[in-house]
Amino acid sequence: MWKGFLADPNRQNLLCQIGDHFAGFVSWGPSREVDAGRQTAELFSIYVHPAHWRRGIGTALWRGVIPSLIGQYNDIVLWTLRDTRGARKFYERLGFVHDVGAQRMQNWHDPPLPEVKYRRPIAGSIDLQGNEQN
Repeated sequence: MWKGFLADPNRQNLLCQIGDHFAGFVSWGPSREVDAGRQTAELFSIYVHPAHWRRGIGTALWRGVIPSLIGQYNDIVLWTLRDTRGARKFYERLGFVHDVGAQRMQNWHDPPLPEVKYRRPIAGSIDLQGNEQN
């Protein structure tokens, strides 16, 4: 699976290493949704090893994505497990808004688990550091 992700020309990946330890990664690219249009990006995954939670790594990874989004996309979407409150709060702190009504069942777990969709604007809304602009 990971070889496929890393070899996919439609995905960009950013890794975080602290010393000799892997701390996290983020993966993004054009939205996979058929009706999304070319101006919508998708945050495919963002993961921080639990030993590094609450140290700003997830936010730093997100900020590393932003330069590739500005000027290329108008908005970005992501799907996350419905029942992961910590992840959902993290995305909301980054400015993502729950797309109420958009739900699907993911297919990589047995039994499948429900996912919900989040969205946030890019164009004119964030600077290169990931901060909201007014």
